[in-house]
Amino acid sequence: MANTLQNLSANLKEMMDNRELFFKSVKKTDIEDYILQSISASRGLAGQLQQLVDEPFRSKILETLTARSKDSTAFGVIGYKQYRSKLRGKPDVSEKKIPLSSLLTTVQMQVSALEELHGNLDKIFASRQINMFNTRLSHIAIIGLLIESSVTYRYGLYLLSALIADVTKDEYIPARYRREFFKNKSQLVANAINRNAYQRGGYAMSAIIADMKSKAIDVNLFDAENNILVDEVPIGKMSKQATIMLDLGGAATNFFRWIGEVWVTKRKERIDRIRREKAWMTARVALLKMELDGIDKKSGEYQRQLDIIAKYEEMINSTDAKIQAYEKDF
Repeated sequence: MANTLQNLSANLKEMMDNRELFFKSVKKTDIEDYILQSISASRGLAGQLQQLVDEPFRSKILETLTARSKDSTAFGVIGYKQYRSKLRGKPDVSEKKIPLSSLLTTVQMQVSALEELHGNLDKIFASRQINMFNTRLSHIAIIGLLIESSVTYRYGLYLLSALIADVTKDEYIPARYRREFFKNKSQLVANAINRNAYQRGGYAMSAIIADMKSKAIDVNLFDAENNILVDEVPIGKMSKQATIMLDLGGAATNFFRWIGEVWVTKRKERIDRIRREKAWMTARVALLKMELDGIDKKSGEYQRQLDIIAKYEEMINSTDAKIQAYEKDF
C-alpha cells in the first residue's frame, strides 16, 4: 500500500515539472460524456456476451474451444485461453461450464458502477472545471474504475469478435495491436474478474469514497502552496479496494486532460471505425444469404448459416444505434 501512494506522489511531482499539463483543466460535462459513452459501450458488449453464453452459441463455443485448441490460426481460442488461465475461484469454475460467463458478470458490474458514478457526479465533482488543484484522492480512484472498465470493454470486444470468427470458421486475422492487447491486458482483465465477479457489493465506489471521507483521507492532491498532500495520508487507513483503484488511477494522472483534449477526436475516430465495421458486416450478410441458395433447407448447415446471419444482423442494428446516437450530438 505504501507503494500506491508513493507512486502517485512521484507521478504528481513529474506533472509539476510540466507547467502546461499541470495547469490544464477539463469540463465536468466532458467527464459526464465520457462516462455515458462508457456505459453505452459496456451495455452493448454485455448484450452481445449474453447471447454467446446462452444456447445455441454456448455449445458452439465449447465445441470450438475443444476442436481448435491447438489451432494456431484460431486467434479467439488463443486469446480466450490466455485470459482463462489467469482466472481463479468461482470465475474459473463458471468458465469451465459457460465460457465468457465471468467476463459478462464483470462487465455488468462495471455498468452498474458507472451508472452509480453518473448518478452521483455532481456530489463527487463539485466544480464545473476539474484540474489538479481541486482533484481529490477519491477522484483518482474513480479514474481507476474508468480505466479498468475501458480496458475490459476493449478486451471483451476483441475477444468476442475473434471467437465468433473461430466458431463460424471465418478467415480472420486480428490486427497486430489487438493480438498485443490480448497478451498485455489479459492479467488486468483477469484481476478485475477475480476481484469482482460473484462478490457481494462489486466495485462499491460510493462505499469506497464514503470510507475515505469518514477516515479524513480523501484529501486534495495539492494544497494552496502546491505541496503534495497525499504524502501525508496515513497508509494503514486505506481499504484494499481503494488501494487497487488508486493503483490503476494513479498511473494515469493526466486522464482528465486526455478527456478534455482527445475525447472528442477519439469519438469521431471511433464512429468512423463503427461505420466501416457496419459496411463490412452488411457485405458479409449479403454473401452468406447468397450461399444459402445452394444449401438444403432441412440440413443442419442451413440452420447454422441462419444463426450466423441473425447474429450479424443484430450487430448491424447495434452499430446503427451507436451511429444515430452520435449524429444527434453533431
